[in-house]
Amino acid sequence: MLEKSLKAIPLIAASLFSSTALFGMPYGPLLSQASTQTVEQPDSLADLENKVTQLEEQKANKRMGVTQPSRPELRDEVSFIIEGSGLYWKAEQEGMEYAVKSSEPFGSGVMRHGRLLTHDFEWGGGFRVGFGLHIPYDSWELKAIWTRYRNDSTVHHHKSKAEFSPTFFLTPAIAWFATHTKSHYSIEYNTVDATMQRDYFVSRSLTLRPIFGLRGAWIDQNFSQHFYGGPGGFGNFGNATGKQVVKVKNDFSAGGIFGGINMNFCFNRHWSIYGDLAGSLVFGSFDVHVKNHITGTNIFGDVTAANVKLNTCNLKANVQTGLGFQWQTTLGKDRCRLLFSAGYEILFWFSQNNAPRFVFPGVFNNGYYEANGSLTLQGGTFRGLLEF
Repeated sequence: MLEKSLKAIPLIAASLFSSTALFGMPYGPLLSQASTQTVEQPDSLADLENKVTQLEEQKANKRMGVTQPSRPELRDEVSFIIEGSGLYWKAEQEGMEYAVKSSEPFGSGVMRHGRLLTHDFEWGGGFRVGFGLHIPYDSWELKAIWTRYRNDSTVHHHKSKAEFSPTFFLTPAIAWFATHTKSHYSIEYNTVDATMQRDYFVSRSLTLRPIFGLRGAWIDQNFSQHFYGGPGGFGNFGNATGKQVVKVKNDFSAGGIFGGINMNFCFNRHWSIYGDLAGSLVFGSFDVHVKNHITGTNIFGDVTAANVKLNTCNLKANVQTGLGFQWQTTLGKDRCRLLFSAGYEILFWFSQNNAPRFVFPGVFNNGYYEANGSLTLQGGTFRGLLEF
């Protein structure tokens, strides 16, 4: 019995020491740890929320810069883009003066009064079609867009007296005056752009889309002037009757770089106002041909008075801008996007009129000067786009 009691002494002593240590320990650190855990709990929740937000932003940044843009967006996956635009534009070009109208006859020796006649440009239709591909890699879009515009117009002037004289050719042997004049102008405008572009949201309502790529341009212009009626010509060969025709071809073909930026300000989920600013720098060639043909009696008979060709290569610049309203929505659980827009567009091509004007061709050192007129296209653009 005594032996068993002695064996239990160490166990009892250990138990008493543990109890003494437990009850004798200060309570401050325990309360401090509890307080620290209570304070750190909100921080942990905040960190968790920040991590979730970062994940959302990381996913949204594949296409834009904010997590909740105002406008609807498609899922970030491969999609195809088809777009088409109807154009109602007007072409205008400098250096298109084709005749001088003056009531003073050539015999007076001096033209004290007169008015230059230029071509009256008309409104006409065109189109723009494009095909593209949206790729998930950094949410870039690859697009090819073809723009075509064609138009022609004719103007007439008639007087009972011979008051019209051509401006493209002044022949020293003949001072040509006519009672009738007619001018015809036609233009064929084509550009093909292959671009890369991407949307980026600066804020929930403002989108910027940088665009860059390559451009091919083909601008063909033809204009002709007819002068007939009245006495026709006065000069070294006496009075003449007949017709004088001047035909001008001014064709331009080029290729180069294209770039710009699109801005879109969203009013709400569907409506926005857009603005475009772009330009191109292309290197190409001009094929210019000016021909003057005279048909009459008591002059030369039926002859070609002049036939001049010009081929040059130049670097040309273009600037274009647009402003309008846009509406868009998504369909099929954000797998399809539909967009419509209407706006006004202006395209400006520097120094597109390269047709030479001759003063006394064949004599006095063949004096001439170039019109060097710039071409402007402007008008309404109505666009529709489907992405799926």
